[in-house]
Amino acid sequence: MKICILYTALISLLLAHGSAVAATSPYSSTSSSTSTTTKSTTKPATTKTTKPSKPAVKPPPPPPPPPPEEPFFSNLSYGIAFISQSVDVTNTSGTLSSTNSETGSGIGLYADKFYKGKYRFNGTFSYISYDNFAITSFTAGADYLMPINSSLALFGGVAAGVAGQKYTDSSFSDMSMAPVYGAQLGGIMFMSDSLMLELGYRLRFTNLETEITTIPASIDTVDQLDEAYLSLIISF
Repeated sequence: MKICILYTALISLLLAHGSAVAATSPYSSTSSSTSTTTKSTTKPATTKTTKPSKPAVKPPPPPPPPPPEEPFFSNLSYGIAFISQSVDVTNTSGTLSSTNSETGSGIGLYADKFYKGKYRFNGTFSYISYDNFAITSFTAGADYLMPINSSLALFGGVAAGVAGQKYTDSSFSDMSMAPVYGAQLGGIMFMSDSLMLELGYRLRFTNLETEITTIPASIDTVDQLDEAYLSLIISF
């Protein structure tokens, strides 16, 4: 009986000592720490980490204001031209005909309007004097400008209107009139904000027929006008 009691007490003492050893064992703490670490590391870090935000895209800067318009592109421009013109006059009398070349000179008056710096609309009145007659014309035209630099531009365009021919000899009919149309090309030099120099060439087609009442009667016909001109245009 005493032996049983002693044996029971010894077993109880061993169990109590084993529990104390297990509580203070480094493996137990390591295992616990490892378990804790494992639990903490198993949580996705990315769920708590905020992704770096992309830098805000700045809106593009507003476009610069357009440059102020020069007078040539905002106002009407007026000018005068010095014109050298040549024509072929065909004289027809019955079944006979002959052609003579004539050269005359005169002036032209202009009113121009530029649009968007690339287009020009104009009205032109010209008077050309020859030895025996004079040719007047009024045309409206449009040109397309091709800038070379800030002060020089080339242009080409078309025009249409009406032309008249009057002989100085009173024995001829007073005047003949006919439609006129054609094309022009040239160059423009901007001398200043209000002064422009223009050099160009015009080719015009028409059908001016003047009846000559002398005996024998005949008809003079002009069907083409070739002219070179130099003009000075001013904007106010």
